Amino acid sequence: NQGGSDNNLWVRRADGTMPAEKILDLEETIFEGLWSRDGAWLVVRVGASDGERDVWDQRLGSDSTARRLLATDFDENAVSLSPDTRWLAYQSDESGRTEVYVRPFPDITGGKWTVSLGGGSQPLWAHSGRELFYIDGEGRTMMAAEIRAASANTLTVGERRTLFFRHRHRRDLKTFNLSLPPASLLVMRGSTQRNWKHGIRKLRRPLGPRLNLTFRWIHTHPGQIE
Repeated sequence: NQGGSDNNLWVRRADGTMPAEKILDLEETIFEGLWSRDGAWLVVRVGASDGERDVWDQRLGSDSTARRLLATDFDENAVSLSPDTRWLAYQSDESGRTEVYVRPFPDITGGKWTVSLGGGSQPLWAHSGRELFYIDGEGRTMMAAEIRAASANTLTVGERRTLFFRHRHRRDLKTFNLSLPPASLLVMRGSTQRNWKHGIRKLRRPLGPRLNLTFRWIHTHPGQIE
């Protein structure tokens, strides 16, 4: 915003050589905003009260005004565009609890897929576009859902996995989670091995076969083994 207004977005060159240019002007307050990786689209979330959080979008250099992309009686927010700008992830409470959904973009009428299981929020795409990260319904675990796009309007949500880390000695540090999708390789330095307890969380139901390999080296030195 500029000039004390929260209803518009401005852009300016990072080196400051050009004056700021207004690229979006709405009647409602803007709380979130993201730019597509190709620079063609601007997606924002407006509204602060329950039931008023909606999503707008605008094709820069083409559309003269923004359009309401997601506007229902429920809350839609925490938007995230896939790296190829083909898919829009967001959270909504339309089911009675907050879940993560994915729709085609920019034509969202092509379908809708529920990504989270038992609640989810704050979706974020991996750089590859083949995974979608989000926080589980309890707000404690980072999940990673495998995303497979077969066509422009066909998407499959695969397995969801987590890896947790907890410090062995410092209770003031929170437990955090890291996803391990299939074909992952995780390399940890010595301090991580010594100070952090780690493992794969148990689930209530099997997700399919999985093979875990652990490689360990013993370095011998004169008079000692490490």
